[in-house]
Amino acid sequence: MQYTTIDHATTLICLAGQGAWLSKADITSAFKVLHIHPDYSHLFCALWKGAYYFAVRLIFGCKSSPKSFESLSEALCWILTNIHKLPFVIHLLDDFLTITPPSSPPAHGLTTITTAFREHGVPLATKKTVGPSTFLEFLGINLNSVSLLASLPPEKIHRLSLLISNFLLAPSCTKKQLFSMLGPISFAIRIIPQGQSFLSHLLSIAASVASLHDHVSLDGACKMELKLWHQFLSSWNSISFFYDDHITKPDDIQLLNRRSSSGQKRPSVDIINKGCWPPFPKTPSSAASLPAHSHRI
Repeated sequence: MQYTTIDHATTLICLAGQGAWLSKADITSAFKVLHIHPDYSHLFCALWKGAYYFAVRLIFGCKSSPKSFESLSEALCWILTNIHKLPFVIHLLDDFLTITPPSSPPAHGLTTITTAFREHGVPLATKKTVGPSTFLEFLGINLNSVSLLASLPPEKIHRLSLLISNFLLAPSCTKKQLFSMLGPISFAIRIIPQGQSFLSHLLSIAASVASLHDHVSLDGACKMELKLWHQFLSSWNSISFFYDDHITKPDDIQLLNRRSSSGQKRPSVDIINKGCWPPFPKTPSSAASLPAHSHRI
């Protein structure tokens, strides 16, 4: 079973167009919306003080509950898309996000999902129903359809920075404690995927022990990765622009280079590579101060 990611939401926003209308709805009590079939009642019973108690609705903590509820969510998405003709609908279990083009009525998505769920007896949490808007939070990340950017809420960044600061002072920790820090960092990587490369050593350290209660040493390499994240979060504005999934063919781009200090642009070419050569070093000492790529021609 695959869950919706924030990348799915940003892709659909780009398809709907800049300034798309966003609306969010949440099913009340989630799993308890579904009834348990009588044939399976013996699997959901408990004996307490001489009496048997049976669960009549889907319960939290059951391994099969997410899959069963996902079937309901998928059916609701199909109804919204094919019966009510909503252009873009995604969900993560009980959280639903509708995306409609900026040219459509702002409340079209929210009105449609509210009406459809009422018709099928699916209750919605009033306090968690948000929209229509061009800016809202989905899966813990703020989405802006006008600026086409995603951002982390400030409180999440502050909490993560404080957590990393505590680990920088600790010589060791348990595997469970390390996972408690890697979880929030992995959450931040949802909008900064380049950061995945700076978790490799921490992940290898976590995999070096079997039990969650075993201790791992936070060596110099771990501290370097933690310091990098701490410095990054202290200066990062928490904003990431949506990635463009369009793949440009090599034939669509022509880069022209000349050996002189400027480039040449042909009338049919929209991209030009133009710039001046950096000063070439005259002495070995000055050469050492320049980046290595300055000497490559």
